[in-house]
Amino acid sequence: MKARTRTHARRGFTVAELLIGIVITALVAMAISTMLTLVGETTSRSRDERAAVMRSHLAQVRLRSYTEPSLAVLQFDATKGVAIWLHDDNPGEKVNLTELRVLWFDAETGAITAERVEFPDNWTPEMIAAADAVLVKTSDFFAEIIAMREAGQTTTDTLLETVADLDLTFNGVGIQSSDRVRYAITLTSDEGDEVQTYIVVGLPNHIEPSA
Repeated sequence: MKARTRTHARRGFTVAELLIGIVITALVAMAISTMLTLVGETTSRSRDERAAVMRSHLAQVRLRSYTEPSLAVLQFDATKGVAIWLHDDNPGEKVNLTELRVLWFDAETGAITAERVEFPDNWTPEMIAAADAVLVKTSDFFAEIIAMREAGQTTTDTLLETVADLDLTFNGVGIQSSDRVRYAITLTSDEGDEVQTYIVVGLPNHIEPSA
């Protein structure tokens, strides 16, 4: 009788042991769930941070590629964009239509685009020279590009997207006399967060338009 009683005791679990087992199982499951959640959040955060860094780098590269080789920043409007005198193909240190670039900022779409004058391919050099008007330094360069666009004589490239805000500061007394500019750009991440990017660009070939 005593031997059978001991055998029966070894085969079963007490209520306390069952409860302990259930609690341990629940705690392990909770720990695994928490770990998976943290890993998922960390991975998502890391991915979003990498995307933000890539956007910031792209903004620096593309804005530098236009601004740094330019002769002068001609006009700036935070609601419109930046007008740049990119090169001086015609003598006289004056801005011609084909030397002008406008980096448009569209707050609704979050895009920055670059627009330039492009005359028809079938025009002769004489026709292009006649149409490539000289713009005085006090011109509304945005309006000049818009007029050429309405005539069907511009082309546009997209430089950046997901831009929430654009601002520029200058080191000179006036915009056109400045040989260094700083872009302050707010980019929007995939998660909807805003990332501030600052880009300081020098203009080593700076020339202020003569008239």
